[in-house]
Formats: sequence, structure tokens, C-alpha cells
Amino acid sequence: MSYKSWTECGLGFCADDVVVTKQSLFELSRQSCWVRDMLELFTNEGSDSCDLAVHDPTGEQFVKEFFGWYEGMSGGYGASAFFRDVIFAKHPSVGNYVVSVQDVEGVGFVLFSPCYPWDMNDEIKSVTEEDIGRVFNDVLEPLTGSKVSLSYQEVTCGA
Repeated sequence: MSYKSWTECGLGFCADDVVVTKQSLFELSRQSCWVRDMLELFTNEGSDSCDLAVHDPTGEQFVKEFFGWYEGMSGGYGASAFFRDVIFAKHPSVGNYVVSVQDVEGVGFVLFSPCYPWDMNDEIKSVTEEDIGRVFNDVLEPLTGSKVSLSYQEVTCGA
């Protein structure tokens, strides 16, 4: 039996709608050792990324290249995988239930996707929508300069 598509559901946001600047990535790296390590790996990978770190005045190409590199390195979906992993690094108990998915059109999403109650620990069972918003915005607000609004998402994934 095989599946051509499936649906992931949860509280989250469209990662492709989040605008990240080079400056905000480096600002977040001052708060998170994990982000700093990822940026160091990226800039040390080769001369192209090093040149982007120095010679990209707007930073748009740097951010695009960084998310592309991260996608290849993590096996995830670029920006959404990065956001998921930063959430996990800063908030591991909630981060265990955060997924990065890509819809059939290639758009990335980050979702808090709870599992069955009998698979949750007591801390996660008591998490509210407001708690998830605080956790997500703890990561995203430094990157965007504003709060990201969360909504219930049903993302159709697959071929």
C-alpha cells in the first residue's frame, strides 16, 4: 500500500510568509549557540557563502542561500526546518511536537502537531494555544521584529 498524499494538521504558520533578514539571523545567533553554530558552518562551507556574508548588501541572497544550504544539510524544508529546529533548541519539550512540512506546491509550514493523549507527557497535555504562541514567537519575533499569528492549518503533503 502506498500513499500519494496525506494531511498534516496543527497550530502553526506558513514559514514562506516569514521575512527574515541577514541582520536578524545574526542577532538571533547572539541569543542561541545552536543558531551561531549553524551560521558558522554555513559561512565556513565554501567561498560562495563567505562572499555572501560579506558582499551581499541587502542580505536577501544570503538568507536564501542559507535556507537552501540548511535544507540540504538537515534533510528538511529550508526555512520551515530551520524554524522547527530553533524552536526545538530553545524549547525542547514543546519542540518534540513541532513539525516542518511542505505542501504539494512546495510551500513550507511549521506546525505544533500534537499526538494522541496517551503519547503525551503531563506538561504537553496542559499546553494551551497561548503557550504555543509564546514559544513560537520567542523564536520568530527576534527574526521578524513582530509577532507571527498562528492559526489551525491543514497542509496537504505529498506528490
